[in-house]
Amino acid sequence: LLLVLNAAKHYATIRLTCENRFCTIFNLASSEETFVYQYISKAIVKVHLENVLLERVDKKVLEEYPPFVECADVQNSCAMKVMSVPMNVSCLRIVDTGLSKLEFEERCKLSRLYVEKSKLSSIPRTIRNARSLTFIEITETNVRYLNLATFCDHALLQCMVLKRNRIRYVLNGAARSCPLYDALTFLKLSENRLKSLNLMMFDRFSRMHFLDFSHNRLASVNTGTLTLPTVERFQLSNNRLTGIAFCTWMLPGVSSLMLRNNALTSVPPCMQSWTNITFLSLAVNKLSQFSIDSIANMDNLLELNLASNRLESVRLSGGQFPSSLQRLDISANLLHQLDLSFVPVRSLTVEVGGNDITGFDINSTCVN
Repeated sequence: LLLVLNAAKHYATIRLTCENRFCTIFNLASSEETFVYQYISKAIVKVHLENVLLERVDKKVLEEYPPFVECADVQNSCAMKVMSVPMNVSCLRIVDTGLSKLEFEERCKLSRLYVEKSKLSSIPRTIRNARSLTFIEITETNVRYLNLATFCDHALLQCMVLKRNRIRYVLNGAARSCPLYDALTFLKLSENRLKSLNLMMFDRFSRMHFLDFSHNRLASVNTGTLTLPTVERFQLSNNRLTGIAFCTWMLPGVSSLMLRNNALTSVPPCMQSWTNITFLSLAVNKLSQFSIDSIANMDNLLELNLASNRLESVRLSGGQFPSSLQRLDISANLLHQLDLSFVPVRSLTVEVGGNDITGFDINSTCVN
């Protein structure tokens, strides 16, 4: 289907194209032109608004959006600056636009929101009206900070992704207990501009499973006694951490810990108390020595990555070797000697490429 409608007062012509189960409406220039929706078959599953010429998209544009289409979709619309989200829209995706202001109608029923490549400079204040949100993703915008109190009353919000923005700090300004604390399970704040972070603000989140602060500029992480028993994956890779101590951290459920590509000079103390970890990455740091004692008691550990450090010494003999360890990567270091005579596990693969090992006695290698 190709429908072209000329309008003398517009520089462009509104155009509707449909192929298979997908339609695109080009050059929408007024809310009156939403009459084109009537030409869209109920068999269509996706409708995109492309090159919207309206600077302000009022609520009528989305209010009359075909109700049988799961998600309203606006993209490649640099002229669009403001959008009003009506009460009846449940899913909204906005990609590559000039959007700088987003307004949500009271009692908005929106459950999923995607905003990518826009000029938003802050989280919209009226997002408080969209309390049905379960998922929000805001990427590649000018957002500079996150106040978790903005989402305090979002009792259904499970997943929050705010990556590749300009977020410099995170805070929680809520002065009361928030329904959000019992809802949020997934928080991704990677590829921002965080320099410091106080993890204590997450201590109240009773269902959090995933925390990702990778690819920031973190030089320090502040905590008191941090208790997050439900967290399973914790990401701090690609930051500027020179040291971090886990002695007051209580994260017994963590199975994956990523500290890759920082500036750590030693294995963080008290790490051996995290006995559920199966994957640990300390690759691309500044470690010069490693002793297996630093991860003793981590009997669920399957893989340890120490590649691309400055290791001159690796000591694998000790009081308690991780009994489940299957893979050890010590490649791309400064090793000249390697002693594998005490490796009391049945099967272990050791990656050693990129070293200058001149001393290795294969006959003394443990028969396991």
